[in-house]
Amino acid sequence: MKARQIQREKSSFLERTGIVWKTTLGSVIAWEAARLLGSKHPYLAPLTLILCIQTTIGQSLRFSLYRCVGTVIGVLLIGFFAKGIPVTAWALGIALFISTSLMKLLRMNDTIIHQVALSILFVLYFESHSAGYAWDRARDTLIGSLVAVVFVTVFFPTNETRKSEQSMRRFVQDFAQVVDQTGQAVHDNDFQFLNVTLKQRLIDLFNQLQKMNQSLTQAKQSLRFNLYAAPSATERVSQQMNVLQQAYIRFTSLAETLTTDFTKEQRDKWSQSLRSIAVDLRDWPNHSQTVSAPKTTPNVQLPHLFNEEAATYELQRLMEYLRGNVSVNRPRAKSD
Repeated sequence: MKARQIQREKSSFLERTGIVWKTTLGSVIAWEAARLLGSKHPYLAPLTLILCIQTTIGQSLRFSLYRCVGTVIGVLLIGFFAKGIPVTAWALGIALFISTSLMKLLRMNDTIIHQVALSILFVLYFESHSAGYAWDRARDTLIGSLVAVVFVTVFFPTNETRKSEQSMRRFVQDFAQVVDQTGQAVHDNDFQFLNVTLKQRLIDLFNQLQKMNQSLTQAKQSLRFNLYAAPSATERVSQQMNVLQQAYIRFTSLAETLTTDFTKEQRDKWSQSLRSIAVDLRDWPNHSQTVSAPKTTPNVQLPHLFNEEAATYELQRLMEYLRGNVSVNRPRAKSD
C-alpha cells in the first residue's frame, strides 16, 4: 500500500513538473542532435522544440507538423534565391506577398502559412550573414519537432483525463455550495438570493460545465496519441460529467419553484432536503465506481426530467432562461 502511494505521488510530481523536464531535457537533446548532424545553428532545434510543446498532446503534434511543413516550404521557396535578393523592406514585402498568396491559393492551413512567412523572413536576413542558415533551419526544425513529439508522447505525456477529473471535482464543490446556500435562503425566506443571486450562481455553474466539456473533449481527442492513457478512465469521467450535467439541469428546474411563498413547515422541509443534497454532492466524488445523480426533492412538481440525448439542447434553453431571454411559467410547489 505504501509503495503504491509513493508511486502515485511520484507520478503526480512528474505530471505537475512535466513542462520543466520536457523543455529542459528536450532542448539539450535537440541541440546536441543538431550539432552532431553538422548544424552551424543548433539553437534552431531547441527553439522548435519549445514552440512545439503545447498544452495538449494533440496540439503539440499538430503544431509540430505545421511547423515542419511550413518551414520546409518557406526554405524551398526562398533558399535558392536568398543571396541574390537585397535585404530591404520592399524585397521582404514582395517575397511574403508572393509566398503567402501562393499558400492561400493552395488552401494551406493558416498556421502553415505563418511558418512559411517566418522562414522567409529569417532566411532572407540570416542567409546573407551566415551561409547555410536556410538548410540548417529546415533540418534543425525537423530535429526539434521529432524530439518534441517523442517527449510529449513517450516520456511526459499530458494526462488530460486527470485534468478533466480535477475540474469536475471543483465543479462539484461549487455546486454543493450553491445548493447549500439555496437551502439556507429557503429557510430564511431570502427572496433576494432566490430571485437574483441564485440566477447568477447558476450562470457561473453553467460556464464551468462548458469548460468541463471542453476539457473532456480534449481528453478524448488525446486518447489516440497517449500511449499510457486508459480509455476506461476517460469513459468513467465522461459518465460522471453527464450525471453532473443532469443534476445541474434538474436543480435549475427545481430552482424555478423556489420563489413560491411557502409555509414555515414547507420551508423547513425544503431546506432540509436541499442541504441533504448538498451533503451528498460533497461526498459524491468519493464514489468513483457507482455514479448516481442526486435525488430530487419530494413534494415538488418539476417542469421536466431530461434524458441524456436532450441534455445539450436543454442546457442551451436553460441558459436563455437564465439570461432572461425566455419566459418560463414557474410551477408552484404542491401544498402539504
